[in-house]
Amino acid sequence: MGDLIVSYFAEIRSYNRTSARVINPFFHHGFIPNRKFKHEWVEGLVIEEVINKFGFRENMSDKNIGVLSDYNTVLLGDSFIEGLGIDNENILASLLKPSLHPVANLGVSSFSPSLSKQRLNYFKNQGFKPKKIIHFVD
Repeated sequence: MGDLIVSYFAEIRSYNRTSARVINPFFHHGFIPNRKFKHEWVEGLVIEEVINKFGFRENMSDKNIGVLSDYNTVLLGDSFIEGLGIDNENILASLLKPSLHPVANLGVSSFSPSLSKQRLNYFKNQGFKPKKIIHFVD
């Protein structure tokens, strides 16, 4: 299964993309790992969206994470948790108190609670073992 994922993402990376978003065969949609994209949300406001090696929106607390099991806390939710239109320094995962660090930001725009659960379970099967889970449902 791992080879399938690697070849799937390798093929996607070859396209000229303007978004970090991609269809995912396990949890509907997510992000392309190891990517940076710039978006102009309103005229003159350009935001850089950084996706880390696991496919999570990078935040100020997780820049030196080596493996999934290093995370202490996970945030689940939709665009509010993802930080849509907000730079990495100001998304919720970056603003949580240090005792919760490092924080995995699993928020993805348009995610429902069932998709958040599928995404969390997928990464748990990959070795993700957060001590705290915070799920924002709107």
